[in-house]
Amino acid sequence: MYDKAKFIYLAGIIDGEGCLIISRSNRGNYMNYYGRIHVKNTNTDLMKWLVQHFGGNIHTNKPAKALLHSVAYSWYFSGDARDKENLLLALMPYLIVKKRQAKILLEFFRMTGEKNPAKREALYQQNSTLNRRGPTVETNTQIAEQDSVKIESELLATKRVLRLFKARNKN
Repeated sequence: MYDKAKFIYLAGIIDGEGCLIISRSNRGNYMNYYGRIHVKNTNTDLMKWLVQHFGGNIHTNKPAKALLHSVAYSWYFSGDARDKENLLLALMPYLIVKKRQAKILLEFFRMTGEKNPAKREALYQQNSTLNRRGPTVETNTQIAEQDSVKIESELLATKRVLRLFKARNKN
């Protein structure tokens, strides 16, 4: 039914355009938590492909009249917690950017029926921290503002790996 290439492609889409999120809403005297897997994009062909191969629903997000943005579409994977768990398990080996969010969401979906509000809140907080927009990233290590993160060592390591691959491909 599903082939590996489709899961690899979906993992790439989710890493770049997707969202793995735990949301919460106040229901009077208790918090309601729910997990979502979704992709937002302006390309209708992509949205149709997602529905064709993975099911789900598409919602239209119209921009504010004052903005000159395109209409965006959101694809939401539908199903129960077990279906979402299975999808995450299939995607996990191929996710790069959102692998940590996927692990948290996987743990959340596995809590179905479990009464543990403290654990749900902890997973919500972990997920929110990972999804929060972070500090500016700089590659120079001389002078940086306090809210920036330096990644030069990671970039240098990546450059070394790329040089190794180039050298191997020449042979």
